[in-house]
Amino acid sequence: MDMKNMIAQAFAEMVRQKGIDKVTVKSLIESCCISRQTFYYHFQDLVEVIEWSLERAVEEMLSQSLQAETPGKAIEVFVSSTAENYGLICKLMESRKRAQMENMLLKASRKYFEQLLLARCPEPLLPYSDWEVLLDFWACGVTGLLFKYCGRKQPDIKMLSEQIYRLLSEQMLGSIKLSETEK
Repeated sequence: MDMKNMIAQAFAEMVRQKGIDKVTVKSLIESCCISRQTFYYHFQDLVEVIEWSLERAVEEMLSQSLQAETPGKAIEVFVSSTAENYGLICKLMESRKRAQMENMLLKASRKYFEQLLLARCPEPLLPYSDWEVLLDFWACGVTGLLFKYCGRKQPDIKMLSEQIYRLLSEQMLGSIKLSETEK
């Protein structure tokens, strides 16, 4: 196992157990049985461990999503991963650095959607400014939905994934037709 991955896994486990605010570089290096120099060779600080871990998670989800049979199944990969890691995500959000954690999670969501869309359609048909707003909207909206629904006792991952896919693909919006008098 490579050292960065080992450090990141130990960090995630410590966060799950006691929350991010109680994890220190000292406690992490003791848990990993490594020197302080080894930690700082791989990471600048604990926040960088989180950023690196999120980047790896996005890469893994993207890889699985691109192999999915349908776009709906691709979204299911994202929803499932969020549900599986919901406890860890909550611990990150409960920290004193909540705003920073929230920004990292939104950035990771946005990157996932951007890369997924670019893999399926390398040249977006939207103007750049619209493309940017669309990605931000999806990242914020889907992340908010996942916080709400993945925290339930037994979330229906398949149904939630299908609903999110329909929202993102405009199927739900297309089904709402305004009559001529409502326009």
